Amino acid sequence: MSFPKILFSIIVPVFNVEKYLVECIESLIHQKIDNYEIILIDDGSTDSSGSICDRYQDIPKLTVIHQENSGVSIARKNGIAIAKGEYIICVDGDDYVSSELIFDLTEIIDRCKPDIIHYGAIRFDKENIFNKNNVVTEDVLYNKQKIEEKIFPNLVQGQDASYFCSSIWRNAIKKELIEKYLVVHKAANMGEDFATLVPCIYHAQSIYLSKQCYYFYRINMLSVTNNKKPMNWKWPLIVNKHIMDNIDTSQFDFIDQINRKITHDVFNVAVSQFYSNDSYNHICNDIRGLLEQNFYDKAINNCCFSRSIKGTIMKTALKYRCCFLLYLYSRMK
Repeated sequence: MSFPKILFSIIVPVFNVEKYLVECIESLIHQKIDNYEIILIDDGSTDSSGSICDRYQDIPKLTVIHQENSGVSIARKNGIAIAKGEYIICVDGDDYVSSELIFDLTEIIDRCKPDIIHYGAIRFDKENIFNKNNVVTEDVLYNKQKIEEKIFPNLVQGQDASYFCSSIWRNAIKKELIEKYLVVHKAANMGEDFATLVPCIYHAQSIYLSKQCYYFYRINMLSVTNNKKPMNWKWPLIVNKHIMDNIDTSQFDFIDQINRKITHDVFNVAVSQFYSNDSYNHICNDIRGLLEQNFYDKAINNCCFSRSIKGTIMKTALKYRCCFLLYLYSRMK
């Protein structure tokens, strides 16, 4: 294998993950090949995460950045800006990776030179219950034609509400792709992974799908995704407009897919409003008012989930402003 000294740059946004950060960093520094760098971005942590990062700053292949709290997308942008690798790998500070990751990805690049390598993940919770999550049963290389044939039908969101992949941390992506299509917005604290990944896949000329699971994803109940609190109404607009601006929506059925995704995102935001301490009537009035925004209203009215009962219920609840259905769903989650 002959590669530049740094083939991979591993970008790790860090925010208040002191309990798990050492395990994450140790998994990254103990790889079987040394053609990579690690960039830790302490995003204004208020626990000991920043000082944990500093403990490792004397390792030659590791760089530590401290910044004011700006959100994960800006942390990634700042890491990518100084990255020297040909490929970018994103890792969350409360997760960890297999010791085989860099060696195996290097071998794949040596053989296939894909724009993106997509691999499986293993999700686990505090009880250490592990579940594999991968999209293929055999390793396969897709050229552009195969990407269009196999991935584009549910790249954003298919008729059955399924989508290819929402997690940026399951991919090694060429730097010029992710640098160009990275979502950078403090208010995009949800869905920014997906909105970055979609145009990267859309513009990729080749993708290698690996059946191997190299990433260990911790289901952290204190994380943004799992904490029951009201989501802001801005992020569905930010992330979906980013997708629309960076792919050709006149191709395939992408506009239909985006309408479904906007509806799905808005449904989740609307449901989350019932986690606030406001009165039921006040929440309902706010939801109805915000659903009048043209960007959301148009997508809701035009979307169609022909193969998803849940999707049809989502559309119906939003289209007819059935706040009681949204409230019931919030109690069931």
